Amino acid sequence: MPTSPSADPPRPRAWPRLRRRLRNRLAEADRLYLPLARLARPEHAVGPRTQLVVEGFPRSANSWIEGCVREAWPQLQVAQHLHAAASLRAAARRGLPAILLLRAPDAAVASLLLREPEIYDAGLGFEEYVRFHAGLTGVAGRLLVAPFEAATGPFPGVAAALIARFGLDWPLPAWDEAREARAWAHVDRLTQARVGRAHVSYSPARDEAARARRREQAAEAAAALARAARAPEVAALRAQALDLHDILRAGAPAALRAPARERVPA
Repeated sequence: MPTSPSADPPRPRAWPRLRRRLRNRLAEADRLYLPLARLARPEHAVGPRTQLVVEGFPRSANSWIEGCVREAWPQLQVAQHLHAAASLRAAARRGLPAILLLRAPDAAVASLLLREPEIYDAGLGFEEYVRFHAGLTGVAGRLLVAPFEAATGPFPGVAAALIARFGLDWPLPAWDEAREARAWAHVDRLTQARVGRAHVSYSPARDEAARARRREQAAEAAAALARAARAPEVAALRAQALDLHDILRAGAPAALRAPARERVPA
């Protein structure tokens, strides 16, 4: 559970951290990981019926874009939420339409520390960020790179870029408040089914007091990350993460690149 700003954050536990590191290593071996993922999580993994792949590092608008896609094109078979570069590499090999959701590393890792403190510290967060994104530099030209600022904006911008990038004949979705509300309903329903939470942390269904608490917790997580990043080994991983973010972001369509990057103040 997220901690309050006044409480000391819980320390990550050894076994969940080891399990996550083993999973990250396995996820780099496409020929082994993808068949196992199809067995364990067939609704998420790339398979013979997949029509679209949506993937990103955790806390990078994965749930939101999935909800929008399911509202816009409800019949699509969508592979998503493995948080594994292997899925995007498979899409590139097969020529499938695929969206790489790209969030700046400081913000993504800070959000991850807040969401899963029993697994992550700053070092593991940046290490996983580097592993995920380093595995995509060779195929990014065959993906649609959607920076976080665009992914969390009006969905028709991402939809139009996807259709143009892959020459799709999918209809460009008309978008209004009603469709956006239905997209959020998809997010909430899917999240509840998968992880038992009725609303994800950024759901607009929460009241202002809950939003205020979340802002305070996010500020504390950002400050903790900035302190941890002073350690040389963490600083080195962070530098690699920032470089990878910049390399991949340069491949996003101009229409999806906002002028300013999201950063946690150092």
